[in-house]
Amino acid sequence: RNIAPPSPSNYLGFLEQTLGRDVFKQNSHFWPQSYDQIGDLIIVKIDENVRKYKKEIAQSLLAQNTNSNRIFQDLGVQGEFRIRKLEQILGSNEFGAKTKIRENGMELIVDPSKGYYSPRLATERIVNLENAKTLKQKLMRAINVCDAYAGFGPALTTLLSEKNLINYILANDLNPEVTNILLKNITNSSKNNDFKV
Repeated sequence: RNIAPPSPSNYLGFLEQTLGRDVFKQNSHFWPQSYDQIGDLIIVKIDENVRKYKKEIAQSLLAQNTNSNRIFQDLGVQGEFRIRKLEQILGSNEFGAKTKIRENGMELIVDPSKGYYSPRLATERIVNLENAKTLKQKLMRAINVCDAYAGFGPALTTLLSEKNLINYILANDLNPEVTNILLKNITNSSKNNDFKV
């Protein structure tokens, strides 16, 4: 009887299946080795030597990451606020690059085409939460927080995951594209907390 070959263990395996071994090996130094997964989207930098295969790269990424549904090519940072220029390769363009994420037990909206967000800083934000809890114990009261460069508010929503930790938040960002999303994220995260924004 015929036994189906095992499914590839990473996106490069899917890419090799799609392009064939010869094309895959000829370009082995240029295939992306890493990518960012943010909510249901994937952002990947593609070397100019293999950009003609960007659709195949995107399809392979989707085959490997079944929870994702949109792929964007990262064309580098630009502008006053150093925002990533993103080009959509695959998926519905109904929502652009806006997506919901879950970080440290809290849900928030981010749009990496409008402002900076890094899932790699999630652990650092947990450390901030532990420090804030220690400060509350020392002060014997809820704390006031000022975040002048809040972005979409992941640091603040992490703090809001702890009930009665925050008394007052003063938050803003220089980038006007993110402030509406920031306010929405803080408001949604504060439903179980009694504090002032």
